[in-house]
Amino acid sequence: MPPLDGIRVIALTGERGAYCAKLLADLGADVFDVEPPGGSNERTLPPLLHSDPAVSLHFLHFHRGRQSVVLDRETPEGYDTFERLVASADVLIEDESSPSLDHEALRAVNPGLIHARITGFGALGPRAGWKSSDLVAQASGSLMYRMGFPEDPPNSMGEGFAHHQSSAHAAGGILLALARRDATGEGGFVDVSLQEGIALMQYDVMPMYVTHKTLIKRAGHGQGSSGKRYRRIWECNPGLVRFQLLSQSSDREWPLLLDWLESHGHGEGLRDERWLDPAARTAGLAELEPVFDRFFLTMDARTLMHEAQDRGIMLMAFNSVGELTTDPQLAGEGFFRTIAHDGASLTDAGPPYRFASGLREGALAPALGDGPDPLSVQPSPLFPRRRESSSPEAPLAGLRICDFTWVIAGPLHTKWLAAYGAEVIKIERFKKGTALNRGNMSPDSVVSFNNLNVGKRSLALDMSFEEARDAIVRLVERSDIVVDNFGPDVLPNWGFTPERLAEINPRIITMSMPALGKTGPHRLYKGLGSYFQARAALDGLIGYPHRDITDVGFAYADTTCNAGHALVALLAALHRRNVTGLGEHIELRQLESTINYLGPALLEYEANGEEPARTGSRSRHLAPQGVYRCDGDDQWCALTVASNEEWAALCRLIGRDAWADDDRFADAVRRTARHNEIDEAIEAWTSRRGPHDAAATLQAAGVAASAVLHAGQLIDDDPQMASRDFYRRFPDGGVVESAPFILSDAEPHFPSASAPEYGEGTRYVLSEVIGLDDAEVTRMFESGAAGE
Repeated sequence: MPPLDGIRVIALTGERGAYCAKLLADLGADVFDVEPPGGSNERTLPPLLHSDPAVSLHFLHFHRGRQSVVLDRETPEGYDTFERLVASADVLIEDESSPSLDHEALRAVNPGLIHARITGFGALGPRAGWKSSDLVAQASGSLMYRMGFPEDPPNSMGEGFAHHQSSAHAAGGILLALARRDATGEGGFVDVSLQEGIALMQYDVMPMYVTHKTLIKRAGHGQGSSGKRYRRIWECNPGLVRFQLLSQSSDREWPLLLDWLESHGHGEGLRDERWLDPAARTAGLAELEPVFDRFFLTMDARTLMHEAQDRGIMLMAFNSVGELTTDPQLAGEGFFRTIAHDGASLTDAGPPYRFASGLREGALAPALGDGPDPLSVQPSPLFPRRRESSSPEAPLAGLRICDFTWVIAGPLHTKWLAAYGAEVIKIERFKKGTALNRGNMSPDSVVSFNNLNVGKRSLALDMSFEEARDAIVRLVERSDIVVDNFGPDVLPNWGFTPERLAEINPRIITMSMPALGKTGPHRLYKGLGSYFQARAALDGLIGYPHRDITDVGFAYADTTCNAGHALVALLAALHRRNVTGLGEHIELRQLESTINYLGPALLEYEANGEEPARTGSRSRHLAPQGVYRCDGDDQWCALTVASNEEWAALCRLIGRDAWADDDRFADAVRRTARHNEIDEAIEAWTSRRGPHDAAATLQAAGVAASAVLHAGQLIDDDPQMASRDFYRRFPDGGVVESAPFILSDAEPHFPSASAPEYGEGTRYVLSEVIGLDDAEVTRMFESGAAGE
């Protein structure tokens, strides 16, 4: 049974919330698209099948498994019918594609309704009424400040990225509200801001600014989170690979690299004693990089990847979108789905995770009105729910998580679970007589670790000891979730397969987050978020058309696709357990999860044989859209015109009134053809103004716009973020961001201190959670099985 079987969702969404509804439909919810007569404009959005405006690949991708209900909510009869539909539903999702609904009015119709709203700046705050777009969100959330080459205008992450991000967060918020309703019967309001979602994905810029006053700026190629410059994208013959020489030249890996180079007649002189010091290798990158440049140009990208990975060296070949379906790790592993349309079979990405109990399979996007008669719809079979006298302290209060995760994607989503009340016990590796497992972290890694692990307890164990493994058994007996993002064999080698964990606790929810999968020819290949981005073809879509691929400089796959999908998966499994009493095993393959943020790009290639083009900061269906220079050094304003009315307003502002009625600019298609001319006129106007003044003036005229903010402005000066209490400062000077959504009547828990000291929770867990006596705890410390 799919985890959301029996849950009914009403979707009043456009592009912004499309992916949220898709995630819920894939998980088994019955999703009703409420469309106006004539249909939603999503039915005509590009990319199109063979340029046919009647067949939107966007719609085929995002609306699989949904049903279409046609209602004219502008008429009294239509709205009455809509209210009957609301009364029967569990969830309602809306975005700015239609006028906002009154939550209290909906609550009067259905007190158990979970109502989610996805907007550019959130439902509350001084800029709640500001218009936004995918591009404007990336500007207002400070992402664009770091994107691109310093001599170019800032560029976006790619069209649709902010929409995917906010949709995943909305789905997580809905499922958190569902967990609370499972316990109390109470509905709730989920408030999701695109600006906040973009800010959250940058795990590095906020702590780097707060701790070191460092701003991460555009550097084109090779900039890490600390602002240091080094190569991470390398040309091959042919192809590209991602390889991080700086981080791949540790004392363990440096000999592996030398052996590899020398086996091909390269690397002369690198055995010199001076290169034995890691600090010397860092200082000598200018000498080392040409050696690797020459070596990589002797082979094609895939040969390099296979040779490196066989030697235990982390290196990944880039895929284009068209190469994904023939990637051997994806092609034979049941990831892709077939969509039949007019006798043709098209290949699309499957869901971002695999549930042992199954997900919904095989459904197509609906024809207009291909759904139930809304007057015949009965209340959801799972409603009404039991009600208790009072809500728990927090939605996840009483939930215990064994957290075996590390780096970014795993710790980030468990941080969010901790924010809403879960007790997260982070299991850290301990080895008596050696440096702590955080001891070799660089300063920027320490900052990121502290940001990603607030609100958790640290349990330090040496898993080579039987006593440590026995402690984990007792902890699993008393826990609800076990999650890891190790390689596929790490937990099984300790004796903890999913089957064994289910034997220990039949109600346990387990989730593994392997890089590429637990099966498949490349299951043991190493990778981190930035490597998945390359192999998933996302990196190839970023940047201006005249440029090479832009190195984003951080592992956005970890903080967007993989952390967001992990949160959704665990909360969906928790709902299933609340209903059935059954545990679950989830496998979230991070490469497959990352591919889901491509949207309909894979369908486009399959249908039309065309690789999606890089567009910089322009849109494929809205015009004008771009980033424009303002008065001051490196000052920019982003804007999007989404309608002819907004175009007329822009023309009046920039002194081109005649363009509003000029047939040459009559629609987005014709404006796209003259985009350069329009850009010059807009920049002539913005260059005489500061970015904040330009954005405020545009917003007052009804045009979506924002200054391109940097982290310092977002944290210290942004009135919207301040009003929503997005950043909280600790007494020790640290700062933590809010969770990725606001849930009514459920204030996120912000801890009073930063991340735990190494092993500071070991005694608590051994004594108070799993019940060892003082003598047993002492023996574990003395033997080296546990540490603090």
